[in-house]
Amino acid sequence: MVELSLIDKESKTYRIERYAIESMPADAMLDGAIENMEAVSECLRRGWKRMGTRQKNVVLALPATDVITKKIVVPDGQREEDLVFQVENEASQYIPFPLDEVDL
Repeated sequence: MVELSLIDKESKTYRIERYAIESMPADAMLDGAIENMEAVSECLRRGWKRMGTRQKNVVLALPATDVITKKIVVPDGQREEDLVFQVENEASQYIPFPLDEVDL
């Protein structure tokens, strides 16, 4: 876990402010996939606490191979329920997994 600060916006230069390294149980991850969400969450909590930062906003990265991106156009002013239905309907056409196993 690393906390960065932007030194120079023009050159996109960052400085490492703080960092923490936490070990995870061997069964927490398998081939880059989270197998034990509780263990990974606890590891992140410990790292954040050890780092001593006051930051609450974080950025996480996922490998491109684990993400499916599809742009859809929706009419303006739709109700949230209608948007959810439309997104789930579109997703079911492109995602080769049950929708209850993915985050949309």
